[in-house]
Amino acid sequence: MTTDPNIDLPKGPLPPHVTSTPSQTETASSSCNRTWIPIRSLAPRHRERIAAHLLALDAHARYLRFGYPATATQIAKYVDTLDFDRDEIFGIFNRRLELLAMAHLAHPMASAPSDQPQMSEFGVSVVSSARRRGFGRRLFEHAILHARNRGISALFIHALSENTAMLKIAKSAGAIVRREGSETEAWLELPADKVTVNVTLLGGGFGRKSKGDYATEAALLARETGGKPVKVVWTREDDLHHSYYHTVSVERLEAGLDASGKPVAWLHRSVGPTLMALFMPDPKTESPIELGMGLANVPFAVPNMRVENPEAAAHTRIGWYRAVSNIPHAFAVQSFVCEMANAAGRDPKDYLLELLGPPRQIDPRDINDTWNHGEDPTAYPIDIGRLRRVATTVAKEANWGKPLAKGRGQGIAAHYSFTTYVATVVEVAVDASGKLTIPQVDIAIDCGAIVNPERVRAQMEGACMMGLGNALSGEISFKDGRAQQDNFHQFEVLRMNAAPKKIVVHLIPGDYDAPLGGAGEPGVPPIAPALANAIFAATGKRIRNLPIRDQLKA
Repeated sequence: MTTDPNIDLPKGPLPPHVTSTPSQTETASSSCNRTWIPIRSLAPRHRERIAAHLLALDAHARYLRFGYPATATQIAKYVDTLDFDRDEIFGIFNRRLELLAMAHLAHPMASAPSDQPQMSEFGVSVVSSARRRGFGRRLFEHAILHARNRGISALFIHALSENTAMLKIAKSAGAIVRREGSETEAWLELPADKVTVNVTLLGGGFGRKSKGDYATEAALLARETGGKPVKVVWTREDDLHHSYYHTVSVERLEAGLDASGKPVAWLHRSVGPTLMALFMPDPKTESPIELGMGLANVPFAVPNMRVENPEAAAHTRIGWYRAVSNIPHAFAVQSFVCEMANAAGRDPKDYLLELLGPPRQIDPRDINDTWNHGEDPTAYPIDIGRLRRVATTVAKEANWGKPLAKGRGQGIAAHYSFTTYVATVVEVAVDASGKLTIPQVDIAIDCGAIVNPERVRAQMEGACMMGLGNALSGEISFKDGRAQQDNFHQFEVLRMNAAPKKIVVHLIPGDYDAPLGGAGEPGVPPIAPALANAIFAATGKRIRNLPIRDQLKA
């Protein structure tokens, strides 16, 4: 019985279900209901979790994965020698960020001769508690897509003939078991590709386009019309009524101040439908991912901090949105910092720096952040020195505390997200009728080493516009289960007359020997609280509900 058979790959993406063509051996086909499963690329920071996953396998599962019942020492050596640059390694996590299933597509160091198939090795493993959930099949199909991108036409899999689950997965994808001679020559051949995907430029990508329901609609219509080409164009009304929406939330914060105005106790209760409602049935609380977006990982030097996350059911489709749960959490926290400063009779910038405390590095795990934006906490600790630096830099560059006329004010906010540190100062002017204008926004960002400064500036400028649009007018409301906004006359993106007259981005030089940070999302979270704090400074009115819309009207 063989332990080293091969799989030949087709040249295009797998269709959802494929009927095999007859051959000299058994064929199989299947179809199934498709539930989207998030598959994450793994990196060196995941070695510890990969090892824990493999060590949790029993001896038989290790045999099917490696072709031998690997010992703990052999697994440790395998994990240490993984080449994340050359190979494709990916997995599926649960809500506790435990690795339930993983796959390794190991590419050859050199190309095969032209008369032989280009071959990679493939291995997959699923912990016993997560079997019969389709994870192995999804990882197999995911691997095929990556293999084709590399020009790979065959896969080598350990112990395939003994791995009935792997055989079933491969044949369900349309594979044909072939034997040329003895059983030791068995290999799997997949049918020719039946789907061609023409990749187009994304345009603006803020989360919605990661959901392919519109493509599924086109495919279903094409099938019903006998395979004729079908072009599907949603109206704006279709788009707004059938979106995957950014979650709504309610945030309650309380603090106890001592006689000098210094906080000694902090309570943040955050409640909102979780994004995980998209991936699993009826989750009631926010996931570790969302808790790690400015809720559980608030890095303030307060001796007593409590975070609560009560249950909230999702009543509509929740989806990705630029900066995700950092938006409501940062708005609540940074607005509250300004309120505390006012209660203590302190300058908001100075009070923020005092809350942050002295420069130091915090292990996210020490403040119950098990996610840390998916990064290794040893490589990406929360660096309070860097957060203080963006706050002091933006305050200096914006001339914080300068004399301002009546009805004008400055607001400041700082936030850590996606391993990047951003601080913002917004200057506003509010006239007697409540009309709001924004003369200037200053943004300081420390995302580590910057390869293309202009791209980072563009990301911050775009984040500023999006953050202001969210705060001023962005709203979807529901009545009788239906979105009430039909088009841009009701769902208002930021108009040119409401945009800041000037946006200035201040780039903090980074260390090219240190890990890089993000730049696409971190600019959004501090915008809304800085705006609300500026409005308070200008008018004395505290904004606690977003969007602002007509709240300033006299």
